[in-house]
Amino acid sequence: MKRIDDIKKLYSIERKFKELQKKKGFLFLFTIFGKPAPSGSGNGWSGWYKDFYFRSLLELSFLVRNENLKLKSAEGMSIKYSNFAGTTRSYHPDFICDNVIFEIKPKHLCGVVDNKLKFAAAEKWCKENGFLFKVLTEDNIEKLSFDEIKKLHDTNTIKFLDRYELKYKEFIYDRSI
Repeated sequence: MKRIDDIKKLYSIERKFKELQKKKGFLFLFTIFGKPAPSGSGNGWSGWYKDFYFRSLLELSFLVRNENLKLKSAEGMSIKYSNFAGTTRSYHPDFICDNVIFEIKPKHLCGVVDNKLKFAAAEKWCKENGFLFKVLTEDNIEKLSFDEIKKLHDTNTIKFLDRYELKYKEFIYDRSI
């Protein structure tokens, strides 16, 4: 618990958010549970790859690059943690294989306080339950190339959610001009 308390003290987002609220013209766009969303979050392309739901192209890359692993979705798994405000929340990791839990996260979001608190809770849970917790970033996962994504899409191996399907088609069109 000392590590979690230290993280909360080091990164007092709540205080920074209240300071922003006082500034004239501060907009409450893109807020998550009363605090600003981390820069770059929520930008992931989502869809289905085989029986797996992915929330980003990095997750898709992980799935494709690790087809040899007996991966399972860990979405049904729930690990309790306290967020920066002390509220009990549930963290749902991305994937599990044997006794390893994988979280796929862009490197620039790994330092976000809420993510650090989730990771600390996951590490504690894993230690208590005989699992290993791994956070993988673009440093650990070879990203799929555009041609690889196009091939997966053209063979119906991936299916983007409707809004990303439209975005994909616009991107393909722009590349053809």
